[in-house]
Amino acid sequence: MRMSRPAVRTLGRLLGVTLLGLLAGAGTDGPPVPDDVAAWFAEHAATTAMTAGLTEEADGPAAVGGVFPLHRWSEAVRTGEPTEVPLVPREEWVAAYSRDGAPAGTLVAWRDAGGVTLASIDDHAELAEALAALSAGSPVVEEPMLGAFFTILDEEVTTLVPGFYEGPRTAPLVTFSETLTAQLEGMVGGAAEPEPEGGRWLPVAGAVGAGLVGACGIWLARRWRATSAAPPT
Repeated sequence: MRMSRPAVRTLGRLLGVTLLGLLAGAGTDGPPVPDDVAAWFAEHAATTAMTAGLTEEADGPAAVGGVFPLHRWSEAVRTGEPTEVPLVPREEWVAAYSRDGAPAGTLVAWRDAGGVTLASIDDHAELAEALAALSAGSPVVEEPMLGAFFTILDEEVTTLVPGFYEGPRTAPLVTFSETLTAQLEGMVGGAAEPEPEGGRWLPVAGAVGAGLVGACGIWLARRWRATSAAPPT
């Protein structure tokens, strides 16, 4: 059966659109958002943001942005080792929400025995603003030791929220890994070395440890202000 020219042109356009979609999906570093996760955000995220009590001064309804998969850096990245797998999925998904048109915070969802549910909600407006500018499907990588968030595309790391991270805003993965490793080692190492004259290193180590715990505690109190049930095992 011979197809007419208009039908051929239409079929060609459809095939072209399909091919572009496949190429776009192949170029994203993060997995697609599962249907049940996307449905939860569409049905429940805005109401959750409005009733969480984190932005009492806002009068307008909450608007929820795109959903992104959450990851952590692999141990190889955090220790400066070469790797072809820099990310470890956390099986959690994050989206920004806004109130009165201004970035207000983020929501995180995960799966438990009953399906997709709220994991946490916060008033991290800086992260919400960064997510609003992020391309769909981009991975969001959290480094809890530094209270920092990143994304990665084609082995180029971009800092979304620096927290205590002291490296450049964008860097190749290898360079980023070296910087991150040095900073993490500097936070937990070196303080236990004894002083040349005497052995009074324990107070120094204790002070450094207390400072680290305090900094993480302050960040965690802001980041995880409201949570649901304990994470699934």
